[in-house]
Amino acid sequence: MKVVLDILGSALGAWSLSAHDFPHLDEPSATILGGSANLHQDPEREADGSIRLVFGGGRPTPYADRILVPDTESLWVYLYRPSDVEEMLRLEERIEPRYADYYAGVAAYYAGVFQVSGLGEGYLGEFMSFRRPIGAAREFTRSHEPPPDIVTIEDECRSVQGSDAARHILWLSRPGSDG
Repeated sequence: MKVVLDILGSALGAWSLSAHDFPHLDEPSATILGGSANLHQDPEREADGSIRLVFGGGRPTPYADRILVPDTESLWVYLYRPSDVEEMLRLEERIEPRYADYYAGVAAYYAGVFQVSGLGEGYLGEFMSFRRPIGAAREFTRSHEPPPDIVTIEDECRSVQGSDAARHILWLSRPGSDG
């Protein structure tokens, strides 16, 4: 599965976009500029954005198809450059299906880890899709308390993802989603 994210500099895309760099998640990104985006699956289609990110390969989960379905109202995208891509992909393989299935049970559809082109070498990206407005999705990511085994998985993932390299959070929402 490939997912293409065209980040638009001035044109109005199908999704509203809010991009943030770690650790300043309340401030706009200095790296990923644009206020809207288009999502599709055809990397051969003419680029309609100032930045094109192509997500492919990696370790998608069975919920990866939720990224592009019409009832998805908002998306959370995490972009990072781990020190060891293969180690992160092995970890992802080990934690599935428990991790994705847990989040699907609370209506947050984790799509897995994808290799990303368009930002530089060695980037990985993760998606979580929501059938809820952006405000509710953001609140979920801030306040949801998962069970201990999921907390352990998330702590291990953070240790492999590393904190020294650039990391970004993108929020995408459909028109009309509160925010």
